[in-house]
Order: sequence, then C-alpha cells, then structure tokens
Amino acid sequence: VTSLCRSLVKGESSEIFLGKSERAAFVKIVLQFVDRAQYSKNESLAESAAAASSSLSYIEPTLVLPSMISRFHMALET
Repeated sequence: VTSLCRSLVKGESSEIFLGKSERAAFVKIVLQFVDRAQYSKNESLAESAAAASSSLSYIEPTLVLPSMISRFHMALET
C-alpha cells in the first residue's frame, strides 16, 4: 500500500495496479466495514454491504467467500 501511495504522489505512471498483497490488504480492510454494515438497521447501508461483498468476492474470492459461507451456515442453523 505504501508503494502505491508513493507512486501516486510521484505520478510515475498514468495507471496504477494493485499487486496481490495490496489487493488482499485492501479487501481485508473493507471487509471489516462490510461485516459491521451488513447487520445495520438502516436498510440502505445493509444493501450497500451486500453489494460490496459481491464486488469484493470478484477481487479476492479466497478472503471473502469463506466468511460469507460461514455466515450463511450460521443463519441456516438459527
């Protein structure tokens, strides 16, 4: 993430792509917010969390899908 910020500040290239480790770090950070938002009483926020989960699962499925499966499994048990 630090190297990404440095290259943005220096303007080294017109397009910046995240590497695997940066993508994983980004997804982990955003997932923390999504996890909290999905249980919100605010319907719009809960819908946004679902949409974010869907988008994040395309970026790093190995990080997103196991937690989603776990939540679905817990919901089915209750």
